[in-house]
Amino acid sequence: MHPFDPLNENEVNLARKICLMYPSFPKGRYRFISFDLKEPNKEEYSGWKYHQLPVARQVLVSILDNSIQTLIQALVHLEKQEVLYWKLVENVQPRIMFDELMEVERLVKKDPKVRFLLKKFYDFDNMDLLVADGWGIGNDGEAWEQNRRLVQVFLWCRMDSKDDNLYAHPIEGFTPIVDLNLMEIVYYPLNEKTMCPIPCEKYPYTLRQIGEKNLRDNLKPLYISQPKGPSFQVHGNIVEWQNWRMHIGFNVRESLVLRDIEFNDHGKYRKILHRASLAEMLVPYGDPRPPHNRKIAFDIGEYGLGFCCNSLKLGCDCLGEIYYFDGTVHDTLGNPVTIHNAICLHEEDSGLLWKHSDARSGDVEVRRGRRLVISCVATFVNYEYGLYWYFYQDGKIEFTVKHTGQLFTSAWDPKRDGKCPFGTLVSPAVNAQYHQHFYCMRLDFDLEEDNNYVSEVNVIPMSEETANLYLEPNKHSYTFNGIQIQETVFMKEKEAQRRVNPETSRYWKVSASNKKNRMGYPCSYKIIPQSVSYPFAKDHSSIVQRCQFIKNSLWVTPFDENEWYPSGEYPNQSRKDHGLAKWTEANRNIKDTDIVIWYAFGITHVPQCEDWPVMPVIEASFGLHPSNFFDQNPTMDVPPPHLVNSAGHCLQNGQH
Repeated sequence: MHPFDPLNENEVNLARKICLMYPSFPKGRYRFISFDLKEPNKEEYSGWKYHQLPVARQVLVSILDNSIQTLIQALVHLEKQEVLYWKLVENVQPRIMFDELMEVERLVKKDPKVRFLLKKFYDFDNMDLLVADGWGIGNDGEAWEQNRRLVQVFLWCRMDSKDDNLYAHPIEGFTPIVDLNLMEIVYYPLNEKTMCPIPCEKYPYTLRQIGEKNLRDNLKPLYISQPKGPSFQVHGNIVEWQNWRMHIGFNVRESLVLRDIEFNDHGKYRKILHRASLAEMLVPYGDPRPPHNRKIAFDIGEYGLGFCCNSLKLGCDCLGEIYYFDGTVHDTLGNPVTIHNAICLHEEDSGLLWKHSDARSGDVEVRRGRRLVISCVATFVNYEYGLYWYFYQDGKIEFTVKHTGQLFTSAWDPKRDGKCPFGTLVSPAVNAQYHQHFYCMRLDFDLEEDNNYVSEVNVIPMSEETANLYLEPNKHSYTFNGIQIQETVFMKEKEAQRRVNPETSRYWKVSASNKKNRMGYPCSYKIIPQSVSYPFAKDHSSIVQRCQFIKNSLWVTPFDENEWYPSGEYPNQSRKDHGLAKWTEANRNIKDTDIVIWYAFGITHVPQCEDWPVMPVIEASFGLHPSNFFDQNPTMDVPPPHLVNSAGHCLQNGQH
């Protein structure tokens, strides 16, 4: 096996068996929180890659002992079938498992007090139509929430058994609190100021409810055909395409992980990234009223992106010649579960690559571009997130998050409360709250397999004094059109905590310390901001205190094999940031060393009526582009379209 290959079902089963036989395994109730491959360090991986040295398959296992409310971390050696270490981790809350959330819903629907309150305040008592979604609750320091593993439970209902849109019917003002260890409701908070009648109007969205007769009938078939197959090759989890080579991996927390990303430049593979992943997602909502003020979702750290991945379908999620990778997750008893077709691999036309028409010679040279697409889609209750890595023939890399799904709603009585100041009424009594989506990438650069450094580039107007140096004596600039760049190299971590500035077209460069191209420029990749958002919450707010990465677009740290997640390993019910904010206090050296880039981006979503009942896709993205990494345009050898495909069709004057 490749050392980075994801855990398979047999390995999860074996790791589970080894843990169950360990003498210190919990005697009472327990849950397996995660099975994660212990990735080989860079030295071990280099030994395997270049010298065929063996690498042991080891599994990091997290187990929650419900009886003593303590987390256990174990390291299991699969070949030796033994536990290498077994330790207790106290005063943290591991991620919330979806098995738990299903139990929570059953608990709430059976609870007699819930039934009583729903009947009394909402005239609702059909518990078969009740929907209960458990959410992370954070930690505001209240006495009742200390040392408890909690979720807050938002309630909706359906009007009947065929009603497909529960978010059209929010139950506002009653949000039970459940202790997950005890699996019991410990608090029944009622907010009579926000209570209002349940909105009853239906807003269907499924084909079953809408009916085929109500669909537009003027859409013709669109086929994507590659009669000779795709241009990529797959060997296990290694993918090669148009000079690119990389390993595609998967785990329960981050889902899609790319490793050992290289580009073949005239026969030599040049290293760009050792590891790249989406390391955290944060979704804070902007409603200041309880309980919505606690609606701050760490979708990766609190739930695990891999657990939420969809099984993708050809022709729906992916179009064209597709190669799929499965993903292995597990339930809380440790039984492996395979998500078939969790990752989609295909190539697609990306439009014009380059073109030039010479008016004198009549030569017209044009090349069409393609891109390799590696994607997965995860569902977090109401939201769908599509994660898309794009690799281009010219060395560019882009990452895009596509947001769709359904808005998280609350009920609002406009007759009583007037216009909502923190949301959009997408139907007469249904409020979609303003909110933000933040993403933090962990980009472990090993550019040219060398030490690296990071610099900031600002484009600025040239001073008149400088411009005059390039004019004839006694002549003065009157156009004032000079442009120059100002580049600053970061030496320490705190210097590299930076924000985007569109006024100076700011970008950042990762450069090899000792490698230059033929013109003497450092071989570099630049980070191109595309979707930028910063928090509206105050610095002293719970949101920012728990998640500092949202304050800046760029963070840079020296590589540390214990630093994986920007808000810490256990953000569930945290009170402060145990990740980047803590690590960078040391203000370590980041010049000419092994570095990790943490790039944050996002969107601020002000919902609109067009987002209801299901949102059209909204995108957030950023780019990594070569900057003097090559000696010239690396796509000069891409053949023109007529040599690639002589079977194309042209539509002209209404005829094929």
